[in-house]
Amino acid sequence: MAFFNLDCLGGQVEAIIFHESFDKYKEIIQDGNIVFLVGSSSVQNQFADLKIKVDEVVPINHAKEVLKIQEMNIKIDASVSKEKLNEIHTLATKNAGEAPFIVHMINDDGSMRRIVSKKVSVSINNHFITMLKDLIGESNVWVS
Repeated sequence: MAFFNLDCLGGQVEAIIFHESFDKYKEIIQDGNIVFLVGSSSVQNQFADLKIKVDEVVPINHAKEVLKIQEMNIKIDASVSKEKLNEIHTLATKNAGEAPFIVHMINDDGSMRRIVSKKVSVSINNHFITMLKDLIGESNVWVS
């Protein structure tokens, strides 16, 4: 079993890894290594008190192969203005990446079409998500 602190964008996080997982990943858990941790957190609301029980450690250069690629989803009305569509497209192309970009379009009759962009893949990051939420509303943007 090991305890260690991680430096991340929001500050520091305390991590605990139990014997079986530690034995499996001890070569990866080295000072200075950049890794993804898969596990569960002890606190959901206060970042300062966050502690993670680590189940899996993934080196950054293997993360795409090991971790599921997420999808960026937005929901818009079919009557959305051309200007707003252009703004969404501009944001998406400025945040190009590997994640599928999915548009859930609500038709005039209330039905919904799911459109997966074949030309635009995006990078899922906080700035991009915030910009989309500001543009089309918080409840109309999600990652799955």
